[in-house]
Amino acid sequence: MRKKSLIIMIFVMCFLLEGCGLSNKTDKERAKEVVISFLDGYKQKDKSVSELLLGTIESDYMSFDGISSNFAERLKYEIKSCQGKDENIYSVEVEIETIDFEKAFNNAYQKTIKKYGEEGIRKNFLNEMKQEIERKECIFKKIDCNVTVRKIKREFKIQIDDVFANALTGGMNKYLFSLQEEG
Repeated sequence: MRKKSLIIMIFVMCFLLEGCGLSNKTDKERAKEVVISFLDGYKQKDKSVSELLLGTIESDYMSFDGISSNFAERLKYEIKSCQGKDENIYSVEVEIETIDFEKAFNNAYQKTIKKYGEEGIRKNFLNEMKQEIERKECIFKKIDCNVTVRKIKREFKIQIDDVFANALTGGMNKYLFSLQEEG
């Protein structure tokens, strides 16, 4: 009986130690996991991800309908590194690969002009843009960015900035801003 109790106790201790080991991830690992979780949620068009992105766009609502859906679905990423800036701030270097918005925009614009002329742009451009982005052989681009993750009371929170939001959309934010400055 005593031997059986000892075996059960050893089994329980091993189980508890294993559990402690599994939860003993470093803060850098947790920071990386937060970024991976966000990017996977973005690819799956998770509503909670759209709420995090709201602060980076000029809209009350960010949806994954239409064109935005293609950027999310076709996104690829690679975590390059994670560095601690200080005790509670981490920088996760990510390479984002997605549709090249500028190239898609320019191709759609040229096709619209060619098919419909200048007067047909307003009516037909969005449809051409959608077709351009949905093409299997559309052009992709890679954008490197650093994503800041903050540790606040044992929780790790991702900070979405303009550079990261721009990378997720294949350079859309930066390109549209440059067009606005030109015009």
